[in-house]
Amino acid sequence: MEVDYYVPERRGVELQRDTEGLIGRLERSNSDMHAGREARSIQVGGEPALLSTLYSRSPYHDEREVDVLVTVARPQGLFYVVFIAPQSEFERAQGTFEKVVTSVKFD
Repeated sequence: MEVDYYVPERRGVELQRDTEGLIGRLERSNSDMHAGREARSIQVGGEPALLSTLYSRSPYHDEREVDVLVTVARPQGLFYVVFIAPQSEFERAQGTFEKVVTSVKFD
């Protein structure tokens, strides 16, 4: 799991635009990564959020990696969490990912 802020070059944070920018940055840093299904809207800490699914090659032999990206526009930038799991373990890890997302609170 990775938690951080993405600060876009443009002033002001726009959820859709900046999520696409972050995905582009992630794809450029990992040539094997690509976006899966279209992002879906969710709520995180009472705020609008996007959940995007990315795929890449796993360090595990003959595995694909699932990267679930959750983004929320905040005054400081685009808050994001990336949950990472081998595809074969994703269903077992999904409940933990959901618990982490529902535990996020913003002040």
